[in-house]
Parts: sequence; structure tokens; C-alpha cells
Amino acid sequence: MSNTVLNRRLKVNSIYTLLTRIFKSAYYLLFAKRAYRFAARPLLELESLDQLRLACTGMPLFEKFLPVRLDPASSFGKKLLILAAHPDDDTVGVGGTIIRAIQRGARVRVIYVTDGGTGGSGSYQSNAQTRTREAKALAEKLGYEIVFLGAPDGDFPVTEDLERKLIDEIRSFEPTAVFVPWILESHVSHRQMNKLLLGSYKNFAFDAPIFAYSVWSNLPVNVFVDITSTMDAKIDAVSEWKSQVNIFDYKNFVRGLNGYYSYL
Repeated sequence: MSNTVLNRRLKVNSIYTLLTRIFKSAYYLLFAKRAYRFAARPLLELESLDQLRLACTGMPLFEKFLPVRLDPASSFGKKLLILAAHPDDDTVGVGGTIIRAIQRGARVRVIYVTDGGTGGSGSYQSNAQTRTREAKALAEKLGYEIVFLGAPDGDFPVTEDLERKLIDEIRSFEPTAVFVPWILESHVSHRQMNKLLLGSYKNFAFDAPIFAYSVWSNLPVNVFVDITSTMDAKIDAVSEWKSQVNIFDYKNFVRGLNGYYSYL
């Protein structure tokens, strides 16, 4: 092959590559603009974007209202009931508080509403079985009770039967404090948890205070617990969910989110 032909082919290839990059960049830019306009247009019609900002982010709330530091012994009592959509939500969200409660002699019960089958690298059934094994092993290691309600993972239906199961657990355990994922959490199962708790509460109005905790989302904080003394133990507990930390770096995620809240 002559050098002239080779040079022509190289030029054609380089021009093709350049045009492809330009086309992709233009396509992504156009798509981004359309997506932005779709999201921004209804927001711009609101009377006050600043009020929306205050509602959707925690930092402005910190600037206006100083969150209250809670003492677990006096604020939570001797029986903590942790509601978790998936096996590991409890550890990621309030693992430090759970460990502190156990250290001071409190009784902790965790209720897993779904089987967590969509989270993992295997099939739905194998994921659910693995997470159940991990939940039992960690509960035995740390010394708390666990209950599985058996709802399907994802946007699970809030049925009367499921509400009745939760009511039975609350009635039998008689908690002095109840913890549930924040109602605006990004995961749909976490939001469904609040529908389940609300439906159950309407039929059985227990007296225990309810505290919302974050798993994935940055929530606007009004109360917090200092878990400095149990932070390392919390990370160790997170590490026990091997099926999850193998597909996502939960240890650094938890340190990062909890570090953010240390601003308080």
C-alpha cells in the first residue's frame, strides 16, 4: 500500500472521528438543554424558588435553626424500634445510634419490610437469601432483634395485611422510640415505608416518638445524635453487608454523609 493511500485513509479516519465527536457533543448538549427546560419551566412558575430551595436542602435550615443534640438515654428510652425497607438501611442510616443504644443496655428491634431482592449481583431470590443471612449474622453479632415482614422489594403495595403485621409488632414490642427512613428519600421503598407507618398509626396510635433518618438523601436536620464514639463500629457493621459493599462503596459513602452532618 502506498504512503499516499495510507495518508488518505488516516485523514478520512481522523475526520470521521472528529465528526463523530462533534455529533455526540451536539446531541448530548441538545438533550441536556431539553431536559433542563423540561425540569426548569414548571419550577420557574413557582412564586418563590428560594422557598423551594429551603425545602429541598438542609444547609439553609442549619443557618436558620440550630438542630438539637439528643441524648439517646433520655430521648429514646429502653426500646428502640427501627423500621427499614431493606436489610442494611438500618446500619447505613442509624447504625451508630443502634450501637450506642445497645452499649447502654437498651433493647433494639429492627423490622425489615422488604426482602431486598433487587439489591445485589445475583438473581432476585439469591439476593434476598443472601441479605437475610447477612441480617441474621449482624444482628447476632451486635445483639439486636430482627423481624422480616416479607414484602417484595421496590414499590411494594401497602396492604391491610402488611399494616396489620406492623401493628402486631409495635403492639408486642411497645417501643419507646420509632425510627423510619425520611419521607422524601430517593428510594421508592423508603417512601413507601412512611405510607405503611402512617396507615398503621391511623389504626393503632402508639405513644412513642417517631424519628426520621437518612439512608441515601441529605435531609433537613432538626435533631441529631453524636456518634463519634461509635463511628468506627458503625463502619465495621456496614462492612458486614458484603453483598452490598461489593457493588457500592458504602463505607466511604457513610463516612462522607455522616461527615457532612458533623457540620452540626
